[in-house]
Amino acid sequence: MKVLGVKLNYYLSWSPHIKNTLQKYRRKLGILKKISNRFTKEQFLNIAMAQYYSHLYYCAPVWYNDTTSYPLKRLINTVHYRPLRISLKDHRYRLSRPQLLKICKRASPSEWVKYSLALRAIKIMNNKEPHYLFSILQETFYSTRRRPRIGNFYDTFNGKIGRQKLNCKLKCMDSIKFDWLEVDLNDNRLRILLKNTFFSYLLPDEV
Repeated sequence: MKVLGVKLNYYLSWSPHIKNTLQKYRRKLGILKKISNRFTKEQFLNIAMAQYYSHLYYCAPVWYNDTTSYPLKRLINTVHYRPLRISLKDHRYRLSRPQLLKICKRASPSEWVKYSLALRAIKIMNNKEPHYLFSILQETFYSTRRRPRIGNFYDTFNGKIGRQKLNCKLKCMDSIKFDWLEVDLNDNRLRILLKNTFFSYLLPDEV
């Protein structure tokens, strides 16, 4: 069954959807390679973001998570890093993946998904809509003497259905160091703070 562009199967596995998506975007790699010489690196990466990554990661917070199998993650990484290698003419794989992210100023698949989840969760909490998701997330907060409200995000389910719940995917929120709850942050400022939290290419190099 296909719902809003995402394939579901009887076993509630995302494998068919991921494999279908990867097959579709592997074909586009040939087109990207052909046009790469006509643009600067920055122009090419902007095209890749608009015409490739934006579609590749459509609804990724739904189908990409901690339960995604290693073989599927490996395939996702292959399709993710290929345009970066094309942009740098690194056809012999001399650069490591962290180097690719640093030079191209791009996030890894897991970083992108964590960023997207955190951004949506913060908007849901602060805008109090959609109301049914706001109510679910509100139930995860508790109070202490030092802090009035703290998020308590953790996976409490063993079944596949339970792990698809929003509050079970938000362990990444523990990485956020800035105050985000009920704080009036404009969209641009919020995105910058979250990118500085999750994107490794923006983090200082370890000594």
